[in-house]
Amino acid sequence: MFATILRGRVTQQDWITLQQRYEDLFKHVPDGLLHCYLLQDNVDRNHWEIISFWKSEDAFMEAKQAGKTAACENLLCEGATVPERTCFHIRRTYQRI
Repeated sequence: MFATILRGRVTQQDWITLQQRYEDLFKHVPDGLLHCYLLQDNVDRNHWEIISFWKSEDAFMEAKQAGKTAACENLLCEGATVPERTCFHIRRTYQRI
């Protein structure tokens, strides 16, 4: 599995719009995207992150090359910042069933 974390800042006046546009993104889900979460920092409320879990790095790269990951980046760009993405290979997991 592969994960990406996209970080950006969004002002309070744009919080509702951000959440609505995030939900709209998932009408067309890229192949290989397993889970995606929109998070808001508990202390710095203008700090937002989108954490995505992918089947593989190849699946992420295919979606990126097809322009399917740009939509998340654009969400955080509209918050007057340039979002930063970091990528991770997932080595171990735990899931409570």
